[in-house]
Amino acid sequence: MVLAAGMLESAARLVTVVLIFLFVLLLTYGTTRYIARFQKQQIDTTNIEIVETSRIAPNKYLQIIRAGEKYILLAVCKDTVTMLSELDPATLKPKQETEQVDFKQILEKARKYVAGSKNDKERADKNE
Repeated sequence: MVLAAGMLESAARLVTVVLIFLFVLLLTYGTTRYIARFQKQQIDTTNIEIVETSRIAPNKYLQIIRAGEKYILLAVCKDTVTMLSELDPATLKPKQETEQVDFKQILEKARKYVAGSKNDKERADKNE
C-alpha cells in the first residue's frame, strides 16, 4: 500500500513538472513571436532600404543604401560607418530574380533515379 502511494506521488510530481515545462515553453514561444513582430514593425521603413551588401574583409562591408531618392555607397566597419559616394540610380544593375526551386520536381527526379538504379541492379542480377 505504501509503495503504491509513493508511486502515485512520483507520477503526480512528474505530471506537474511536465505541465510546468509545457507552460514555460508556451510562454517563451509567445514572447518570441511578440518580440519578432514588434521588431519587424520597427525595421519596416519606406524611406531607408539596404539595397545590397558585400563583404570585403572580416567585419568590413560595402553597402548600397537607398535613402529617399538617393543611393549612397557606405563602408561599414566594426566601429565606423563612412560615406564613400553618392551613386547614380541609372548605373545600378537591377537585382536578378532567383529561380524558384520546386521541391516536388526534385523529389520526383530522385525517385526516378533511385527506381532506375534498382531496375538496373535487377536486370544485372537476371543476366547473371
